[in-house]
Amino acid sequence: AVYGDGATADFMQAYDRLQNLLKASVTSIFPAFHGRNAISNVFLNYNDIGFEALNPATHAMTTQVFHLNFKMNGLNQAIKKGGEGAVKAQDELAETMLTPLFKDTSGHQWSFGELQQVMKSNNIALRDDIVGSIDVARTPDEMINALMPASLKEAANPLSKKSVTNPFSQNFKPFVWGRKVGNMVEGNARMVNFITNLRNTGDVGLAVNRTKQFLFDYQYLTPFERNVMRRMIPFYSFMRKNLEAQVSTLISAPGRTA
Repeated sequence: AVYGDGATADFMQAYDRLQNLLKASVTSIFPAFHGRNAISNVFLNYNDIGFEALNPATHAMTTQVFHLNFKMNGLNQAIKKGGEGAVKAQDELAETMLTPLFKDTSGHQWSFGELQQVMKSNNIALRDDIVGSIDVARTPDEMINALMPASLKEAANPLSKKSVTNPFSQNFKPFVWGRKVGNMVEGNARMVNFITNLRNTGDVGLAVNRTKQFLFDYQYLTPFERNVMRRMIPFYSFMRKNLEAQVSTLISAPGRTA
């Protein structure tokens, strides 16, 4: 009743844009922020998977997944262009998707294509809306701008090209590059957790839940938290989720907290 009417909703949307600009300006453009985020993610993973959070083989696998995902996107672009290279790209894409990665405890062999589909569909990694502790809740317009190719965006709105040099826009190039770095840092940590739990249990649902418990699903908030608390307290989502995770670990595995 307080924030549901049209006028208040418009005001809140403008306020959200302003707060998102603040969050982006004090986080995503600074390498030190991403470094601290990477370190804190190791501690968060340690709360769940112990020293597996530092397993070099798992980190090497996440690097391989990033590489294969980048390669897949390039092959898809080649297929869309058509021509003689499209047939070769299709064969290479099929081979890429079938690249074996690991076997879980049940003996099932996970390929890149299967793992990628599971992670994307469950909001684990390899998606543009994984923002981590930056905690920027984008508006629908900002999500469209983030996901739409630049050529289509400029065709739809000639002014959009100017926004990449506007420091008050979420499309400001340093913000865009910072979000990409942040997504890779967050995606790496989430994949380490997800792959470890999936390899040890073979249970996709359990692995998803553990990853979101310790590396947080920032959209999973009550309406009051989403519409009031997150607006009152910048970075509320991270603080609230992190406090819950730390208390849970202190109760169930105090040695790890120590």
